[in-house]
Amino acid sequence: MRRNYLVVLLALCIVLGAAAFAGAQEFDPPVEYPTPAAYEAATGRNLPSYGEAPELAARVAAGELERVEERLPLEPRVIQPVEAIGKYGGNLRRAWLGPSDRWNVRHFIGESFITTTVDAVPIPNVAKSWEVLDNHRVFVFHLREGMRWSDGHPVTSEDAAFWWSIKTDPRLYHPHSDWMLQNGEAGKLEIIDEYTFKISFPEPHTGFLLGAAGDGRARMLAPAHYLKQFHIDYADPAEIERMIQEGGFDSWRSFFDSKYQYPEKNPFRPAITAWVPITEPTDPQFILVRNPYYWKVDTEGNQLPYIDRLTFEYVQDGSMVEMRAITGQIDFQGRHIGDISVLLENQERGGYRVLLYPNVGSGNGLAIHFNQNHKDPVKRALLTDVRFRQALSVAINRDEINEVLHYGLQTPRQPSFSSGSPFYDPEWSNAYIEYNPDLANQLLDEMGLEWGNDGYRRNPDGSRVALFVEDADGGRVTELEMITAYWQAVGVQLHINTPERSLFEERTTAGEFDLCVWSYDRALRPDVQPRWWVAGPDSGGYHWGPLWNRWYATNGERGEEPPEEIKYLQELLKKVQSADDFEVVRELMKEATQFHREQLFTIGTVGEGPSWYVAKNNLRNVPNRVPIDAVHLSPGNVRPFQFFFEN
Repeated sequence: MRRNYLVVLLALCIVLGAAAFAGAQEFDPPVEYPTPAAYEAATGRNLPSYGEAPELAARVAAGELERVEERLPLEPRVIQPVEAIGKYGGNLRRAWLGPSDRWNVRHFIGESFITTTVDAVPIPNVAKSWEVLDNHRVFVFHLREGMRWSDGHPVTSEDAAFWWSIKTDPRLYHPHSDWMLQNGEAGKLEIIDEYTFKISFPEPHTGFLLGAAGDGRARMLAPAHYLKQFHIDYADPAEIERMIQEGGFDSWRSFFDSKYQYPEKNPFRPAITAWVPITEPTDPQFILVRNPYYWKVDTEGNQLPYIDRLTFEYVQDGSMVEMRAITGQIDFQGRHIGDISVLLENQERGGYRVLLYPNVGSGNGLAIHFNQNHKDPVKRALLTDVRFRQALSVAINRDEINEVLHYGLQTPRQPSFSSGSPFYDPEWSNAYIEYNPDLANQLLDEMGLEWGNDGYRRNPDGSRVALFVEDADGGRVTELEMITAYWQAVGVQLHINTPERSLFEERTTAGEFDLCVWSYDRALRPDVQPRWWVAGPDSGGYHWGPLWNRWYATNGERGEEPPEEIKYLQELLKKVQSADDFEVVRELMKEATQFHREQLFTIGTVGEGPSWYVAKNNLRNVPNRVPIDAVHLSPGNVRPFQFFFEN
């Protein structure tokens, strides 16, 4: 009876959230205007005089801070809140797993240089405006005059030039990110004036603007006035060497990165986010407070954010996040949030509501990557045999996983481009997803993997067919335990490792693993975010081809030279990035999907169901529907800076 009640309750939630899948017009994020003039032109209303939080007004009165008109840019970004003009005050509580859980903070507070609509169309954010010239070869950007970093220093074109210089400096961040390249060559940045700069490419780069939308760290800008003191081209080399030695760093590169990465490595670096840290990320509570120089206002002229502070409470594992939520200690969260049935059952107790947001860009919640560069010849022979990957795929009962763990909310599918993507390939999504243990056994028999007396198959050298899977922070253990049983039934043993995320990243980038799991995100616009389908300088291909990635990252100095078909994927990416006709891009991406549906370097279970979030009942201006995807910097696209507490 209890399960039936939950199923009915879930069905109601699905009905309420189903409209989110119907189209962009059903989403309800706040309306945003690039400038006051744009707001006035669109609405016919003038922006009132500026207002500010009482705590900032008190600092102004005490002579500690400039007037709000002086702190805001000449043309702030204008936000029409979801429900109502908010009230200042309050502390929004979240939970995280510490500094390695960096996206928990980055995506919540992050500000992209360019943001996107619900249809993934680039629109202004930090950049006030831009022009695209010479058939997508030249991009001219205009910054907001008078905008400031959190320490009060002006944001100018020098910050863009400095960012571009460090990101294209092989001493620091080589290889370059794919979106910065055209045919393997980085674009050239030129300062036009204090608030204008341009970036030029030798060939058309149609995906550049979406690439510049970034990952929540304000791509295209870095506080040059602050970071130059740690850069060997600007500061005293002897002083930098002293800081390197005192900090215990092994190189200038690692030292500089420790100063650059915000907020998990250097929380006190000047920023442009709505809140800025006042404690260390390693503290039990990572606390961020209002940025007095934040550059957005509501439609009544009030400087945002409304909420005074954010508190990220450190917890050891995801199960503790769920416990904090159901006991009323979480104000808004989806990451690590736990079982939806538990959350629904405890809404009254915890004083929250559960929101279902559509995962428009997630190709799978659990993607199992097979290491194609394994150093052990026996395991390499297994992992590189497509029959082995096909067999383990059809050995998985996805329908059962969906019903038992996901309450039927997901869709059985392979990790592949999402159904909302212009490059969706149903043949790839459905390749080898039927539950067929007989076919699995047939394929494994064809490989010559004979059964042993202990119920497991044997490699040609007589060793047991056994694999280890790396699951960062243990977030997918329950699902992996079900897969362990399915694979055991066809004679393959699976052991589950749950390393902390930073160790997981060390192992995977070094190629020291058999299998690893991650979500298959960034599946909406893989032409712009080629996260998983290509092994290259800036991709997640290191999960299935780590040594190929290293070969690309070091220009062939280290790693393993890829075979021609893997090199061709890189050539495809270059063609995609330089194509000036979207239909040409579609045809090129068809080649990528065909390759992956045949090779299955990655297999998965289910995907494309909703993400669930909890929001306290007194937290207002929370959208009922927003699309979840990395291209939208979710959940930052709920625009937390316009949240407020009702009482």
